[in-house]
Amino acid sequence: MNHTENHLFKPPLPSRATRKIPMRSCASCRGLVTLEGQKFAIESLTELRTLLQILSRDDVVDVWEQPPAVSYRDSRGCIKSHTFDFLITKRCGWKIAVAVKSSFRAKAGNFFEELQEIAQQVPPGFADEVVLVTEKDLSRSATLNAGRCFQAKRMVDPLADEAVAAAISEVNFPTTIENLVRKTGLLGRGYRALLRAIAEGRLLLTESVSVDYTSQVILGDG
Repeated sequence: MNHTENHLFKPPLPSRATRKIPMRSCASCRGLVTLEGQKFAIESLTELRTLLQILSRDDVVDVWEQPPAVSYRDSRGCIKSHTFDFLITKRCGWKIAVAVKSSFRAKAGNFFEELQEIAQQVPPGFADEVVLVTEKDLSRSATLNAGRCFQAKRMVDPLADEAVAAAISEVNFPTTIENLVRKTGLLGRGYRALLRAIAEGRLLLTESVSVDYTSQVILGDG
């Protein structure tokens, strides 16, 4: 590696998790993943899939995994604490605390009811909204699309983005990804720019399917 390459290399930022998670488990996928130049500690495959979908969104400006625990009083009056899996900050300033659970554990442990109690007692300023995500909320197609959009967002290509914007202004909707790519004349570059347009909400898929050249899109409000 030459001096220039070494100078340009930026090591990923460390995980911001406030709760140390055990890295070994016979029941779930655990470890550190590096995305967007940041290390994230994850405790399950569902958490990783959730994180990919969060990072693929253009309106999200910050993601904090395992943020500081919040205290709450349960239905029996006992003081407990809960650490959310993610704390998301959107571009508008709205904060969302995300709890990730398997649907089986959430139902068996009455976690739905517990999360409602926690949501009512979240400290002011910590979060504006509390949501629960299970594997049932994460379709295979949505996960694949999130990964593709995430990768496309990392590839800065203003000329391709301009070509897509021009193509969008010239077609009648709904139309296919293939038609828009053809109008850009940029093949793979055009396709990646269209994925960025989907991530930004400028285009919307008409069906919940894995995006490909045959997928139909309509104009979004992004």
